[in-house]
Amino acid sequence: GVGTTISDTAIARLPSLNRDFTDFARAAPQVSTTGNGLSGGGVNNRYNLIQIDGANESDLFGLGGNGRPGDQAGAMSISMDAVKEYQVLLSPYDVRQGNFAGVLINAVTKSGTNEFHGSVFGYTRDQDLTRKQPFLGAFSRQQYGGTIGGPIIKNKAFFFLSGEWQGEELLSTGPFIGSSDSPVSQAQVDELNSVLDGYGIPGGTGARVNRPNPLTNIFARVDLNFLPNTRVVLRHNYAGAENNNFFRDQITSTVPQFPLTSYGYAFTSKKNATVLQAYTTLGNGVLNELNIGYTTINDKRDPYSKTAAISVQ
Repeated sequence: GVGTTISDTAIARLPSLNRDFTDFARAAPQVSTTGNGLSGGGVNNRYNLIQIDGANESDLFGLGGNGRPGDQAGAMSISMDAVKEYQVLLSPYDVRQGNFAGVLINAVTKSGTNEFHGSVFGYTRDQDLTRKQPFLGAFSRQQYGGTIGGPIIKNKAFFFLSGEWQGEELLSTGPFIGSSDSPVSQAQVDELNSVLDGYGIPGGTGARVNRPNPLTNIFARVDLNFLPNTRVVLRHNYAGAENNNFFRDQITSTVPQFPLTSYGYAFTSKKNATVLQAYTTLGNGVLNELNIGYTTINDKRDPYSKTAAISVQ
């Protein structure tokens, strides 16, 4: 069927701005990134399917633009260094690959071998490495991690571990106290806070807000070859992210709104996915695959203020 496979050598060669699978899905000519998320053959991104080794990895709630769990917090499904190849499929004939109408992206993960192998990496970006525009605030991003894999028992049991972490700092967009386009003054904010203090309500300030976006990805896989004609794979994938949401871009002449620092919230996401797979050769060209998965996703919003969100209008 129609599809594209991005091999391990292509993953190592191709540039990736965010170390995200969407960077490689663009290699398929039928996939478009214009608009929100990925569109396969012109179909809405909510009709896509994301898998890891054939197990479901999609955002079941359907609010994320890229269709993966924790997308609202900027989470990544799996570290690039844990992926051997990406399959970007639009009309596969394999009966196991269904339940989608747009594009199927399947990440095939790495496994350990009879030799020990490992890797480390580190990347950094900041505002000095991007274009200069008034609407682009200061930011910094550090991504680092590594992998290790090898034998537990040669020819019988193998392990593979991968870890990736991101530390990102962004400044909130929009006006702030002291900027030339600020619609309010420090005196007005102080006057409002003095009134709110009488009710025990913290109003916040009109300063620019730092918006960190830390990410964590941990992947572990064990391959067992003890049973005759059967290979068993047990793997666990953890993805955690926190995205702090605070903006003042919504200020207009018709709605002169200036949120104070109590107006924002932190969106946190934690995903744990455990999958057990067994591949058995029964002879005479007959094969069997058993796939059992259990996934928990915890998304929540933590407001900066536990009492009220204050906005000056």
